[in-house]
Amino acid sequence: MAPTLPHELEELVLCHLQYDPAALKACSLVCYRFRIASQKLIFRNILVDFSSSSSKTARSTPKVSPFLLREFLTATPRIANSIRGIDFIADSYRLQDLDATFLPCLPFLENLRSISLDTNSVRPIYWQHLSLHAQRSLYSMSYSSRIVAMRFRRVFELPVSLLAECRALEALSLTSVTFQQENMLRNPGGTWTPSAQSQSPRLKSLHLSISHDAFRAFTELFTGSPALLDSTALVRLSVTIFSPRFDYARLHDFLRTVGSSLEVFCFSPMSPLTVSSSPRLTCMHCPA
Repeated sequence: MAPTLPHELEELVLCHLQYDPAALKACSLVCYRFRIASQKLIFRNILVDFSSSSSKTARSTPKVSPFLLREFLTATPRIANSIRGIDFIADSYRLQDLDATFLPCLPFLENLRSISLDTNSVRPIYWQHLSLHAQRSLYSMSYSSRIVAMRFRRVFELPVSLLAECRALEALSLTSVTFQQENMLRNPGGTWTPSAQSQSPRLKSLHLSISHDAFRAFTELFTGSPALLDSTALVRLSVTIFSPRFDYARLHDFLRTVGSSLEVFCFSPMSPLTVSSSPRLTCMHCPA
């Protein structure tokens, strides 16, 4: 009998190919054991494109048609259990497709850990343009204590409570976003307050690429009283600010709040008045 490795070791070896989809696809054709281990890595993150114009950029993430997503998950429950992350590319003119295609698929995604919402259209996505069903579903995912990573790009009027109540959140990326009802950040006793039993998310990684006004509002999530986001475990921080005049004092106060555990910090101020010049990027490893 030919010697075989334990299944755990085979999975460990195949993990070294997790960023090489072509190699994983080839391994999935070798034998049944390799197919199971390879498919776990191939479908760990999937891309669901709701936009009318598909992106031409080469992606390592498998792309699944949104209109066949439910049939795909129903026919392959083992693959559905392997999905850890979903990247949504939505068109602001076709947000109703989320209700018809994605929401019925949520019961199949029991092991989902990360979500991403992006758009290819010129017009950004406004939170209030999402249906109430879609908003409640996103809130339910946050409350489930399963989601550990979130990424939003070009989503306007994003509610603060969606982030502050995601108790398991560890990695957060915000690009070109604005926040809903920013006045409640300065007055936590106003529109919304965290429940007494809730625990603030302890972020380990944070990426911000936003305007100065959005940065000013976001920093109050950390420096306000009570703080809606816990920064005591933050290890990686990347900040890009778009503003003709940047308030370095606010950044200084922000770093004083998160600096105790910070190991890597990248900062890139970008002014619209100097678009011809390349942005200044400062990346440093903070001492322990």
